Amino acid sequence: MESAIRKLWSSDDKIRLRGRNELLQMRSAAVGPLVGLLTGLIRDPNPKFPPELEGQGQNAIEIYIKQATAALESGQDLFEYLSEKITSEFEDSTTRP
Repeated sequence: MESAIRKLWSSDDKIRLRGRNELLQMRSAAVGPLVGLLTGLIRDPNPKFPPELEGQGQNAIEIYIKQATAALESGQDLFEYLSEKITSEFEDSTTRP
């Protein structure tokens, strides 16, 4: 699992896609580690992306911070919210060609 998550940090599209596909194959087993990854990004939003992708990474972090803030303000548990969000992304990606 760690190997698949590390591949997500690659600046090489093929390696990132391979990591994503490995995580998709793990299905629900990947949710907890991915929530941990996102939680870490929210707690420490300093760029952790390859230099050429820092802008995209910062945008993604900002989106998740806004969504997480909205979830917390509505009284929803953050772990539950992020788990649902990631599960939804998995389901969406497995139905796309």
